[in-house]
Amino acid sequence: MHVDAGNFASRNGNTSGIDLSGYSNNLNLGGQSGGSLSDNFWWEGRSGGLADFERNGGSTASNVAHTGYGTFTGRTNLGFCIDFWIKTTATGGWSNGGKTIIGRNNGDIYSNITIYSNKLNFNHYPGSWQNESSTTSINDGNWHHCVLNNYSNETIDIWVDGTKENTGADSSISSGRYFKMDSLGRGYSNENTDMDIGQIRVYDTTLTDTQILQNYNATKTNFI
Repeated sequence: MHVDAGNFASRNGNTSGIDLSGYSNNLNLGGQSGGSLSDNFWWEGRSGGLADFERNGGSTASNVAHTGYGTFTGRTNLGFCIDFWIKTTATGGWSNGGKTIIGRNNGDIYSNITIYSNKLNFNHYPGSWQNESSTTSINDGNWHHCVLNNYSNETIDIWVDGTKENTGADSSISSGRYFKMDSLGRGYSNENTDMDIGQIRVYDTTLTDTQILQNYNATKTNFI
């Protein structure tokens, strides 16, 4: 999936964000109470809204795999990569995981991508809540390129602005559970995250360091 707020081909008014990857996994857009968003979502971001990832029929139950993202299922023993640009000043949030960037707004969560102690964070549950974070704070009100690159041995590399800041961190989740990409900017206990997202790419494979840097260098002039 590739949704790009800076590309008119990816904008569909206040209805959806069009997937540019060819898989047709569009983002459905809705306000905090389920209403529509105005077109300025695409220009300045929004506060307190919700964009649900359309999973093409994939179940929202946490013990069922995703469908509709190529071969991406949310299992952390399979390679995948999530790449996005974010601008935020969000702080606080859920005590075990912080403010949700991408994840699930329900109690049966097993993993989220969050802002935790000001850092980009992979929040996961292999038996107790664990947090794997960057060293750079990403909530300073500036645009940051964020990458979470997961390997089939259930480890993850975390990148910020073209630098690999956490290497080989544990990404395991309890057996039979999955990382659920249900919500953008809304997490546990229906708490919203005030943030601007410029671009999101979801890959159903691990990227090389060279590929991650290519994405960063190819898009950074749009944001910084």
